Amino acid sequence: FRAAMKLSPKDPIPRLELARVLIGLNQLDDAEELLGTTNIPGLEPKRLYGLIAVRRGNPQAAEQLYREIVAKDPRDFESWGNLGVCKLAAGDPAGAVEALTTSLRMRRDQQRFREKWAEAEVAAGEGEDGLELCRAYATEHPADPLVRVTMARLHDLLGRPEQALTSLEEALGIDADHAPALVALAKLH
Repeated sequence: FRAAMKLSPKDPIPRLELARVLIGLNQLDDAEELLGTTNIPGLEPKRLYGLIAVRRGNPQAAEQLYREIVAKDPRDFESWGNLGVCKLAAGDPAGAVEALTTSLRMRRDQQRFREKWAEAEVAAGEGEDGLELCRAYATEHPADPLVRVTMARLHDLLGRPEQALTSLEEALGIDADHAPALVALAKLH
């Protein structure tokens, strides 16, 4: 990426991608410095600053950034999900449920955010309501194994490992190679 930045110093893409790699390597100061060296337009720098704040264990700062992002781009499902994760980490499970639900309405296939939604539902004291929503969705979408994985997570969080196992068996009955179900099954044992 550094070579691409030298070839085209005004192109923001190599700079953003290098910052993303540095964040992944936990070289947060370097990523932050890189982002601060030029004025890159758009919301992507703010998303990356949010990731940096999360990695530094500052969910409140990240929450503020994600809140600004979704105010400008309410269709950004990933930032809605990250906002929910930050709210949960900051001790606001009801706010987390709201943000994560918004994200999942846009993209139901986000396993990471489904798991955090389940955690937030239980933390907010709404785990049973979350299960009812999942059951209704499973009835409407009988071929969706992922909703059964979410149900398993809720059962597990509610202290019902046998029912969690049953939900995972149902998911694997739909798709025997469903990676999220296999991972959840391994975690359950």
